[in-house]
Amino acid sequence: MTAATAPTATATAPRSLGPWLAQTLRLAGWMLFQARRRVMTKVLGGILLAGFLLLTGGELLAYVAISNQSPARNGCPPAAVQTQEAESNGGAGFTCQEPTPEQLEDIKRAQQQEVNSQVQGLTFPVSLGRVGTFTSFLGVLLLCILAGALVGGEYAAGTVRLAISRGVGRGQLVAAQALGLAALALIVAGAMLVLGALSGVVIGPALGGHIPGLPFGGWLELGAYWLALSLNIFIFELVAMFFAILGRSTAAGIGAALGYLVGESIVSTIFVAVSQGIPGEFGQFLGHIPEWLLGVNSGAVPVYVSQSPVDLGISTNSVLVKLTTGHALAVTLGYCVLLIGLSYALVRTRDITD
Repeated sequence: MTAATAPTATATAPRSLGPWLAQTLRLAGWMLFQARRRVMTKVLGGILLAGFLLLTGGELLAYVAISNQSPARNGCPPAAVQTQEAESNGGAGFTCQEPTPEQLEDIKRAQQQEVNSQVQGLTFPVSLGRVGTFTSFLGVLLLCILAGALVGGEYAAGTVRLAISRGVGRGQLVAAQALGLAALALIVAGAMLVLGALSGVVIGPALGGHIPGLPFGGWLELGAYWLALSLNIFIFELVAMFFAILGRSTAAGIGAALGYLVGESIVSTIFVAVSQGIPGEFGQFLGHIPEWLLGVNSGAVPVYVSQSPVDLGISTNSVLVKLTTGHALAVTLGYCVLLIGLSYALVRTRDITD
């Protein structure tokens, strides 16, 4: 008679040592270390810096062109009075007349206003709005690529499976990735605003611009603008993180995030255009759809924050639909919670096989 087989003890996964928060912050720091060491980060950072230099150079060239524009050229100034005369063949011809002294003064006054506008855009603090708008476009694109590469690369290298086997919790892993991406957004947005401030205190005054004194509320506004700009970058990093986890690859994170970014912009514009051509409640319903889309709201937050008490020169007309600051912020934060939650659900409910 054979002896009964003793029950086999089930081994549990080892737990990471130390407090949960400290371990999570350490993982987030490791993600930042990877970002710093990657060649891709240096390339993308170089592209962002080159874009900033091109933007500033273009503004300077526009200033020089407007400043050197002559009100009269070859006896027919660009703003000369044009009179229409009938030709012998029944057509219409145009001849130029020299402007009167009053018209010349109006031309010079308009030209000076354009020059002042260019100088103001290159002077602190309006220079921050110019750089912030640029970062909201190119910075978001580049950080989507970097976020997809960082998160998706963890699956390609097999480090996700290794980390979980060594006791890292799945929620801890997602939290660390989100914290690392948030830190990247804050760093990039802050660095670009510092560049905008430096150019604004050097180039603007050199062209005759005046740097105004900022009240305490103005400095608070600049801090809020930095956070709002970072949030606009961070939300699309989360989109890249979600798709990288969903597809377990770098290509899925980068491609889907960029596709969503471009696709939403096109779809939002179509909804607004179609709603204006369809009367009634159905047209109004279509027009309200963009009010709940991710990019429309996240892009509106820094625009509205930049309006007072100091105007950073960003027109609210750049927002596709009319929103309130509270609505845009609430919807953006809601998407943050949703994307992090969905990412955790994916990591929590499926096996890590690679």
